[in-house]
Amino acid sequence: FIQAMQFASPKGLLNFLTGGNSSIFATNEGESLSSRVQQIKKYLADFETGGSATYVPEFPRKLDWLNTAPLQFGRDLKGRVVVLDFWTYCCINCMHVLPDLEFIEKKYKDKPFTVVGVHSAKFDNEKDLEAIRSAVLRYNVTHPVVNDGDMYLWRELGVNSWPTFVVVAPNGKVLAQISGEGHRKDLDDVVGAALEFYDERKLLQNNSLPLALEKDRDSRLITSPLKFPGKLAIDVQNNRLFISDSNHNRIVVTNLDGEFICQVGSSEEGLLDGQFDTASFNRPQGLAYNFKKNILYVADTENHALREVDFVNETVRTLAGNGTKGSDYEGGGRGTNQVLNSPWDVCYAPLEETVYIAMAGQHQIWKHNTLDGVTEVFSGNGSEKNLNGSSPTNTSFAQPSGISLDPGIFCVIIILLLFI
Repeated sequence: FIQAMQFASPKGLLNFLTGGNSSIFATNEGESLSSRVQQIKKYLADFETGGSATYVPEFPRKLDWLNTAPLQFGRDLKGRVVVLDFWTYCCINCMHVLPDLEFIEKKYKDKPFTVVGVHSAKFDNEKDLEAIRSAVLRYNVTHPVVNDGDMYLWRELGVNSWPTFVVVAPNGKVLAQISGEGHRKDLDDVVGAALEFYDERKLLQNNSLPLALEKDRDSRLITSPLKFPGKLAIDVQNNRLFISDSNHNRIVVTNLDGEFICQVGSSEEGLLDGQFDTASFNRPQGLAYNFKKNILYVADTENHALREVDFVNETVRTLAGNGTKGSDYEGGGRGTNQVLNSPWDVCYAPLEETVYIAMAGQHQIWKHNTLDGVTEVFSGNGSEKNLNGSSPTNTSFAQPSGISLDPGIFCVIIILLLFI
């Protein structure tokens, strides 16, 4: 375990490798959680007695903060185990790890532990404080967030990808750097071991922080009938407008003058089929209407599912996905056996009886055959780095978030890319 540690930079930033048997997190068959935590604590003991360590740089005083008054390591975070979450609000991978951070925050809510989101913009427009604030509200982020638009901490700590987590000890020493998705257990083990280790050495202080949540300041979230609506669809023949009321976890139906007709979904977060008043969604986005069958197709984004709203029987049914974020880049499964990854938008091709899906989570376009229930990739190799269009299978997209059919040319699909 100890030999698995390596220096990530000349400054001594430690990188906890997370692949294969070389990882400090690799476990032998039958090894208990307690044993893993003890191994990490043993590393921490060796680390603290060693002569080389990287200290986290102080937050520049000019930076803007959300959910809190400005924080300083030396004043406010001393005595706490801190996870710095380097993120940017247009990164789908950064959104995927929010449930992991929420899990750890809830688990250690009574401990001297804090997550600080360090917003490190990829593009200039992402530096705007109000845009970041909107993202904090949309995704219900309740930990402190600092707008590091000039990427000072990013450079000082040698970060090079979103999302990246940097674990900081209560004495300001950098303990670990972990990048990418799927590291809930790794973070949990490191944070848990660090809290135990530094508590035994009487270095923890559970002082309160000057929190002031943005959601408590924004009266619009209380008075507005909609909360971060995502997408629209129109039924001109029946004078109806469909709205994905994303953060209310429902579909709102109005007439074209904006008068309320009904809502689909209980507004409770979940994945439940059934009648309109009991079915549930999780931040639905894209909508597409099938006027022949009076059916609305829904990209149920955070349920990682494709849903069908049947206005004849007033029911909701899941067509694909099961609430689990998938990593299948080919597909071909039927019904809920086929996992999806953050579907963001949909469009319906009536001649093919096919729903096309902008699969933002893995940078592809998929299709669902409404006749046989098969869902599979249509275009995209899953890589967002090489944006080429040599063929449907080799094409690369970067987080496609919008899709539609050209009304004049049936086979043409228009894609909206966030990162080009």
